[in-house]
Amino acid sequence: MPLFLFWVSHRDELVRLTLQHVVLVAVSTGIAVAIGIPLGIVAARRPRLGASLVGFANLVQTIPSLALLGFLIPLPFVEVGFKIYAATIIATDETIAKRPDLTKRFLRAVKRSFEWARDNPEETCKLHIQKVPEVALDDCVNSVKAVMTFVFTDHEKQFGWGKVSPERLATTWAAVAESQDLDPKWNPNQAFDTSLIPEK
Repeated sequence: MPLFLFWVSHRDELVRLTLQHVVLVAVSTGIAVAIGIPLGIVAARRPRLGASLVGFANLVQTIPSLALLGFLIPLPFVEVGFKIYAATIIATDETIAKRPDLTKRFLRAVKRSFEWARDNPEETCKLHIQKVPEVALDDCVNSVKAVMTFVFTDHEKQFGWGKVSPERLATTWAAVAESQDLDPKWNPNQAFDTSLIPEK
């Protein structure tokens, strides 16, 4: 989805979050000014105390950077983006072997639910809001529409719903293996069984 179209489809959410951001910045800046100016005056008048205050302020300033560093460490797939597979439905080998009909019916239901949500985003969100009333309808509808562009793609049309392409699977495993120190030569096809996925 082009960036401009994303902005248009999420305009209500963007306006709301922008205003929220402005309020948060204004409040935090106001608090910083209210605390910083009096402390600055004290530090200027009492050099010994001022040195301690500056040292404490420098320490506090490093906290956001450390927190951000900790947040970024678990994100090894940022560079590969949508070149890899991410969402997967997982079942045990025993379930697939012993209950193939149940597995097939479940996969068919999952596919139909995605298709219904794609075709009926507002009804989908109304059902969702019945369970989670805190969610705003327009936010939900825009989110559903955005998500569906990543579910029903040109790749899905080419290879089929739930199916994998050899090239993208190889790229996915290469990224996973590198980030998790796994054997890059392991064959990822061993982890997939798409035989029960519905064709239509």
